[in-house]
Amino acid sequence: GMPNICKRMWGGWVIVAAVLASFTTAAGGATVRTLVVVDEMSVPTTHSQFLAALEAQGHSLTIAKADDSELGLLQLGEWGYDNLALLAPSAQEFGGTLDAGEVKRFMDSGRNVLVALAPEGAGMGREVAQMCDITADGLGGTVQDHFGFDGEDDGSHTLIVSNGFGDTPTILDKGAKAGGVLFRGVGMANIMENPLVIPILTASSSAYTSKLSEPLSDGALAQGTRTLLVAAMQAKNNARCTVSGSLEMFSDAFFNAQVSPGGEGKVPSGNREFSEDLSEWAFGRKGVLRISGELSYRVAGSAERNPATLRIGEEVEAEATVE
Repeated sequence: GMPNICKRMWGGWVIVAAVLASFTTAAGGATVRTLVVVDEMSVPTTHSQFLAALEAQGHSLTIAKADDSELGLLQLGEWGYDNLALLAPSAQEFGGTLDAGEVKRFMDSGRNVLVALAPEGAGMGREVAQMCDITADGLGGTVQDHFGFDGEDDGSHTLIVSNGFGDTPTILDKGAKAGGVLFRGVGMANIMENPLVIPILTASSSAYTSKLSEPLSDGALAQGTRTLLVAAMQAKNNARCTVSGSLEMFSDAFFNAQVSPGGEGKVPSGNREFSEDLSEWAFGRKGVLRISGELSYRVAGSAERNPATLRIGEEVEAEATVE
């Protein structure tokens, strides 16, 4: 069966059995079924604005705790969801059938996964990221920037403000505000140099990722702009695997924050716009090409459309509307 679904209602939380029927949203498209797995049931409260943004994009959310005994992506032998949001950086073992192998098969079927990590979180999300050739720093590894930290930083220089937006206009078409994205988390790298890995948000040239207790060494996973904060891999079957080194990046606190890049002035963080852009792309709500209408073809030089027979070696011209 399906895990319990949490729906926030006025006056508190109501737990109801999940019965996800396919219905039409106000926008006119079929509902997108998305499983959100969390470490703690406080996450729907601390990250309520991000989850509300997903609902506004047309997602029907099933929110389940990582140890839910009914947890799984398959329902009666078929995929019960279109997307998985793995917001459980500390969960090493999951309930039900959910494991790294099931997530891999889910992506192999062309479905999408969004993973959020944390420096001290040893959970399965790191394994999923590695499947997508996005390598997270070791346990405790944290992005530090002694020049690009936020004014509210506690002295560890781990609360950073990044404007390192990748050249990805298809993904970041709203554009985060000038304040940049507030980030505290683990750094990542494309050490396999996989050309399918997309750097969406990177650290500044003065940043690096390592354990707080250790001095920077040549053995650091990544330094400078090679330090990935958010990255993605679009597989050849169009499945999208998106990884953020920070769960906090999606939190209400970071959405509502006033940031001071370089320690000067206060401007609203760009986390909300960035996260909305990111999730729209991550879950296939934009940046997708499709053929509308009919595909027509003819032999080169001939006026006959869609001939019943074609000969080997003939040049064929095809026409289609791609949008």
